[in-house]
Amino acid sequence: MGLLSAGLAKAYERQRNAIYEEAAALGGQVIGFEEHAEGASAGRMLGDALKDKLLPFGGSTKVDGIQIFGFETAGVRHLYVQPWSQMHALPGEHHAWLPGSYRSPVVYQRGVVMGMSWNAGGDGELAQWLGGQPALMTVVKGCKKDWTAGTKVFDLEWTVQLLSLGDGRSHLVMQAGRYGGLTSYRVGLGHFLALGHAWAPLLAEGHYPAHAPLQPIAYTDVFHQYLLGAPHIAAATPPEATYASTPAPASAPAAGREYAELIARVATPFQSETLFVGHYPADVEANVRALILPPHQKAGPISLVHDLTVMGSGKDAVVLTPAYLYIRELGDSKGFGLEEIVSVDAPKGMLVKSVKVHLPHGRSVKVPCANGNDAQALAAVLDAIAKA
Repeated sequence: MGLLSAGLAKAYERQRNAIYEEAAALGGQVIGFEEHAEGASAGRMLGDALKDKLLPFGGSTKVDGIQIFGFETAGVRHLYVQPWSQMHALPGEHHAWLPGSYRSPVVYQRGVVMGMSWNAGGDGELAQWLGGQPALMTVVKGCKKDWTAGTKVFDLEWTVQLLSLGDGRSHLVMQAGRYGGLTSYRVGLGHFLALGHAWAPLLAEGHYPAHAPLQPIAYTDVFHQYLLGAPHIAAATPPEATYASTPAPASAPAAGREYAELIARVATPFQSETLFVGHYPADVEANVRALILPPHQKAGPISLVHDLTVMGSGKDAVVLTPAYLYIRELGDSKGFGLEEIVSVDAPKGMLVKSVKVHLPHGRSVKVPCANGNDAQALAAVLDAIAKA
C-alpha cells in the first residue's frame, strides 16, 4: 500500500475496519485478507487471474483498487470482495457454496417494467417455485438494491444468483447494497449468511451440469481460487431451524452420459490447425486446464479443443470433455452438459462464426467458432450428441 496517498490509505483502512467489525459482531473470524491498488502487487489470494477484472464499473466509474476478505463464521467459510474507485467504495460481491443444485441457473434481478423478480433462464417452473418459498423470499426481498458512493447512486441490476458448479454444489453470490454506515459501509455479511441458511434446505441433491451465470459476476475467479473445497454454509444452520418448503420441481439426474467415443469418431475427420481431437499442443492443453476447465475438471479427460485465439495459445477456446462443453471467449466463461443438448442449428455459409445450440426450457447458447470449417465440425459433433 506504499503507493497510496495518505487520504486514500485512510479510506481503505476505515472500510477494512468497518467490515472487520461487522464480521466480529456475527462471531466471524478473518481467515484471509489482501489489498491491491494503484499498481501494488496483487498478492497470493488475488493472483493474476483477477488482474483483467479491474474493468469499468457503472459506465464512467473505473475500478482501480480491490480488497478481498475471507471469513469463517460458525464453521462457514465465505468471501467478500470490495472494489474501489479512488476514494469511493463500490458495490462488492459475497461468495460461498451450497450443497445441492438446480437444473437451471437463477438470478433475482430488476425487471424492465416491474420490480425485482426471479429469472431462471427460461425455466418458468423453477422461477415460479422459488417465488413461493416464504423463508427464502423474506431474505431475498430484504436484500438492498442500491449503493451510494459519494454523490453517485448505483441501482443494482441483480442482487442474488445461484448456479450449479457441476459437482453437486452451487455457487451462491450476493451483490452488496449499502446496509448502513456513514463514512464507511456495512456490506450485509449477516444478510448473506441468512440467505445461505434459508436456501440450503431447498436445494436438490445430485449433479446438474455446470451453469454459466445469467448476469455478469465480477469475481468468480477469486471464489474458485479461494473457497471451493471449504466448509459450506449449511454447516452453520441451527439444528432447530425449520423451513416451510415444497419439494424442488425436479430431482437431480443420475450421473450424466459420456460421449468420448462419439466425439472422437465424428470429430477426427475435421482435425485442423485450430481443432484438436485426442492430442493437443502442450501450451494449448496447459492453458485449457488452467483457464477454461472448472476446478473439479482440471485433471480430467479432454475430448476436443477448438482454439479461438489468433496466436494459437488456447487461452480462449471451446472445450469438450466426455460429458460437458466449456467456452472461454474474451475472458468470459460458460458451459453446459452435453446431455442437455436438445438440437443444433445447421450453420449456413462459410463465414459463420458460431453454432446455435438449443438447451431445455427455451435456453440456447451460441458456441463461437474461428472459421466456417470449424463451425461445420462443431455442428456435426454436437448434432450427433443431440441425436444420440
